[in-house]
Amino acid sequence: MKIILIVLSVILAGVIGTGGYFIYSLTGQINDLETELGLKLAQSVDELNSTLSETAGRLDQVDTTLGDALALSNDAIEEANASLAEYTTEAGGRFTEIENNIMGASYKITNLQTIAEDTQNILDSSVLQSRELYDKVHEAIVMISDGTHLLGSGFLVSFPGGANYVVTAYHVVKGAPIVDGFPKLYVTLFDGTTWQAFFAARSEDADIAIISASTRPEWPLDSWPDFPSVELSNSVDVEVGEAVFVVGSPGDDEDSRLGLSETMTTGVISQINRGATIDGQYIPNLLQFDAAANFGNSGSPLFNSDGEVIGVVIARFNPLFGDGISFAVKSSQIMKVWSKFTLGEDGGFHLTAEAFSPMYKYPWTGLTVRDTTPLEMLTITHTLTAGAKVTNVTGPASVAGLVVNDIITKIDDREVNNSDEFYSFIAEYYSPGDTITLEITRGEEELSIMLELQEKP
Repeated sequence: MKIILIVLSVILAGVIGTGGYFIYSLTGQINDLETELGLKLAQSVDELNSTLSETAGRLDQVDTTLGDALALSNDAIEEANASLAEYTTEAGGRFTEIENNIMGASYKITNLQTIAEDTQNILDSSVLQSRELYDKVHEAIVMISDGTHLLGSGFLVSFPGGANYVVTAYHVVKGAPIVDGFPKLYVTLFDGTTWQAFFAARSEDADIAIISASTRPEWPLDSWPDFPSVELSNSVDVEVGEAVFVVGSPGDDEDSRLGLSETMTTGVISQINRGATIDGQYIPNLLQFDAAANFGNSGSPLFNSDGEVIGVVIARFNPLFGDGISFAVKSSQIMKVWSKFTLGEDGGFHLTAEAFSPMYKYPWTGLTVRDTTPLEMLTITHTLTAGAKVTNVTGPASVAGLVVNDIITKIDDREVNNSDEFYSFIAEYYSPGDTITLEITRGEEELSIMLELQEKP
């Protein structure tokens, strides 16, 4: 038993010794492992810290790069916005310009359409409707003669009150012989019917004559049931370029023929407010036109496209000096001459010896004027571009205080560009007894002078 205990003790001591060694060895290994793990952990921590530091550096770099990129992006966005705004403004301007161009083109197209329509109307009136106009008016055109030779043309007008008379140019009939106290005149109608004619009224200033065509001097043609008269238009409304027609009897007044009756010619209004010297007398307020007018056409009516009379043909330029230049007294002057009639209680005009004296005279200013030259404009003043220069002063003008070399620029509110306009405005818009205000330039002064018009002596 004791031996067993000893053996067990020895075994136990060996086991314990072996276990102790093992434990010691294990402890050393554990320590080594802990050391190694500590080193590896420290190394890992170092590596992790290094990685984290490197990552942080890279993140800083990325952040910097992103910041730079963002700044660049912002700059680019701002630049893009600025460019977009500029483009938008430019595009808006271009769109506006395009819209304006479109509107301008549309206006031009509309204007061209209007011109085309006006042109077509002119063509219609001057070509396509010429026959209709001729049919409408030709029966009212007459030939005026002394019984043997053609003196000129005329036309039948129904004046206010129903009185019917023949209108012609005064120079056509002024040389007619006087028989039994009356001028010997004959009026031949479109159908060959001939009537003896008698003066009713005349104006040498306006070159207008109104004559009565009837069986007796005191009877106008108001009893003729189908009187083929024409209407007078307001010649103040006539414009340059307007289509016009002349119907009359051109022919040589030296032969025995009555001329080429009812001849129609066409043209346009070349200008308004013209003046012309006829048989030594200056006549203002004329219409210039280019329709053919020849000997025998004096006294012919000048028609507009509606078949209304806007003037009386009185003259043409000698073809040696100018072709297609003819003149007509405005229809407004016909009414001024007519306004001087004194009708009897029966509505008829009873002729007397006084009827042969001029019944209507243009208002008189006492001024003689001429066109102002460009050199005079520059010499006198740099502000004027046109006007009528006074060359002679007498009568009403002298009383009013005008002097030679005054430059007239306005009559009341109407601008005066030349001498023709000065005389034409006076003849068209005023009568003896009217008072006008003249705007003038006298040297460096600008003056307003009132002038009372008188009857021309």
